Amino acid sequence: MLRVLAWLARVQGYDWQNWFNGSFPTAEVSAGNFSLYSHGVNNAVAVKWAAAWSDVYGPPALAEASLHAWQQLQRFHGLPSGAFGADEHLAGRELHRGTELCVVVESMRSLEETYAALPDRPELVDALEALAFNALPAAVSGDHWSHQYLTQNNAIFAGIESASASEGAEGEASPLSEVFGNVGLDATMYGISPNFPCCTVNFAQGWGKFVALGLWLFDPGTPREMPLLLSAALAPSTVKLPMLEVELETIYPFNPEASLRYVVRKASTPFQLLVRVPCWAELSRSEVRGPQGAWKVPTDVSPRPSVFTFLVEKPDVWEVRFAARWQLVLDPQGSAGHFSLGPLIFVKPLAHQAVPVPLDDGPYGPGPNPPPAVRDEMLLPTEDWAWVYFLNESWEEGLESQMLESVAHFDRCPSAFVPGALWRSWAKTPSPGVQVPPQPEVPDFGPITRLELQPMGCTKLRMTQLPIRWHRGRGANEKGGERLPW
Repeated sequence: MLRVLAWLARVQGYDWQNWFNGSFPTAEVSAGNFSLYSHGVNNAVAVKWAAAWSDVYGPPALAEASLHAWQQLQRFHGLPSGAFGADEHLAGRELHRGTELCVVVESMRSLEETYAALPDRPELVDALEALAFNALPAAVSGDHWSHQYLTQNNAIFAGIESASASEGAEGEASPLSEVFGNVGLDATMYGISPNFPCCTVNFAQGWGKFVALGLWLFDPGTPREMPLLLSAALAPSTVKLPMLEVELETIYPFNPEASLRYVVRKASTPFQLLVRVPCWAELSRSEVRGPQGAWKVPTDVSPRPSVFTFLVEKPDVWEVRFAARWQLVLDPQGSAGHFSLGPLIFVKPLAHQAVPVPLDDGPYGPGPNPPPAVRDEMLLPTEDWAWVYFLNESWEEGLESQMLESVAHFDRCPSAFVPGALWRSWAKTPSPGVQVPPQPEVPDFGPITRLELQPMGCTKLRMTQLPIRWHRGRGANEKGGERLPW
């Protein structure tokens, strides 16, 4: 009976297979074309449709359609944060457009379930880690009492958008944003329920399901097949089952090249320990060490391994270290870009001041006598955001970084340092709609200085993508859109 009900629901429901393969929008969806198909959260939830369906009704290969759905979202609406542009509806790839917090946590859930169906696709967990370590913490305060409804990759302001130039049908000020899709003026404000309370009740699933579904996968095996334990997303954690206990000791992702130390504390029956191999890892410089010593990671095999496999027969220790290289990700024109190392996106953080806003006393407010930590506040920048990177092909040799070395350092963020200068003529009025302008033909920059970058998840206001001033004959369009290794 339940199988019949499931088929009826699929036949009578939305056709996500056709959406992601046929009519999928390749640019932002305009207001006149809004629908439940173009709604950002619906797309994030729908990514897992094929993986969930194939798990019960097959064929297993159908799960690949979920990977394709995520690839479509990233190709046409993907953002450096790992999320996709969806400030209520699909919004394209402009960095000033927003991503709803519900999109982030629902995307994480979909990626977790899709990887369970496709464990030979490590790029799914690469995408999951990008969201968990960048987009999710960027949208939520450290104490989790406030959050944004929409988060921007380039965010120089978080608060109540001006409605002075927006008029409704009868000449009254419109409550809708002029910058984003179908959202209110307070969508970027930090608070208990900015814009709409859906994210207030939904965002908590992000971390909980990341731990429950994203870190470890277990297959008990059969009388003829050995049990499998797969370490998927990488984070300090312990898995305890009747037949085994394994702890992952690491400071990853705060240092993407940190040692991953798998301590097997119990193994009442032999099992295989599998460790996902991130797509960004340089295998030629990566290291593996087991009870019998270290061994060289194979780099001449095809296809590239998606996991490392260790046979565990008794309590012991296995250690893996994945080597990462700095990446400079350029826009299609090659005139602006952002930096990454492993799963972390490094951005220019902006110092800011918090300006309290009276709590909502309506139906979406906290009610009478809320806890002292409950707050609504705007964040206003207290420093310039109009920076330009000054780079040439040898700048990578001078790039400095300070990664964390132990858990004792968890109270601070990793840092990187690159050369840059202020762009004097760039507009200085803080607004959620500020975009990166074309570079001037006549230089209008201040003196070159040392810019400190931090992971996106450590910031609340930030510039993720900044213009690049190339030197020594480097053409602005050369290698545009590529991911250049440092």
